[in-house]
Amino acid sequence: MNEKDALEILKSGGEHFKSFPENFKTNRNFILKAVKINGWTLEHVSENFKKDREIVLAAVKEEGVTLKFADESLKKDREIVLAAVQQENILNEELSLHFADQSLKKDKKIVMEAVKYEGYALHFADESLKLDKDLVLEAVRKDGILLDYLIDKRFRMDRDVALAAVKSWHGAFKIVDESFRKDKEIVLAAVKKSGHNIELADKCFLKDKEVVIEALKQVANEERKIKKENEVNPDFSEKDKENAENFFPVKLFFDQLDLEDDLKKNSEILKIVGLLN
Repeated sequence: MNEKDALEILKSGGEHFKSFPENFKTNRNFILKAVKINGWTLEHVSENFKKDREIVLAAVKEEGVTLKFADESLKKDREIVLAAVQQENILNEELSLHFADQSLKKDKKIVMEAVKYEGYALHFADESLKLDKDLVLEAVRKDGILLDYLIDKRFRMDRDVALAAVKSWHGAFKIVDESFRKDKEIVLAAVKKSGHNIELADKCFLKDKEVVIEALKQVANEERKIKKENEVNPDFSEKDKENAENFFPVKLFFDQLDLEDDLKKNSEILKIVGLLN
């Protein structure tokens, strides 16, 4: 096996390194090339190479979470950790920040970079940063559901955080402070994620044409999406398809809303509901 063949094999998995001849396993230049092709190779190299700063930096630049295989001394290296959190893979369940030294979990820039990729990374930040509004905002922008179980409950009363959360997650409107149920910008954002959020909003918004239209649009769009998925569902019987064709949640939703007569007769609204061509 020559070097070119070996590197080609590593493209399909770093674990192949274990079966390579000894001359590859002890060759620093080869290992450096190997981790640049597949960062997971770092898991299988000898301990002395896991202490090699250049090799570890190259590995995390290719696959951030391989930071966990680095020597403990390099988990304190700011450049390496920053490179790792900036190179996450969506297929990985683990996050690089988890493996960083505690001292760098207090570093706001590093934590911010981690949170920009995955809001849940805030879980691994030092406690001193979990109340940092900038980081909380970035986290809920990525995943509003974090407001339900990870973010300090005090932030549910923060308007900026509440708005970011409802824009990100349909369920956020239920848990933000009730005062925001009278805030039109937040209500609009909420009904755009789920039309049914209008039922939680202040009753005055049932008279607000803009809010009502956005709520109905969202439910109508969801209805179309479900029906389209059902059409191509191989597990659906003909009876299922027939039932689905006669299922009109937007009409039911419209009927259940306590709208005033002028909105019930509004042509734009009736077209959304499918009661007017």
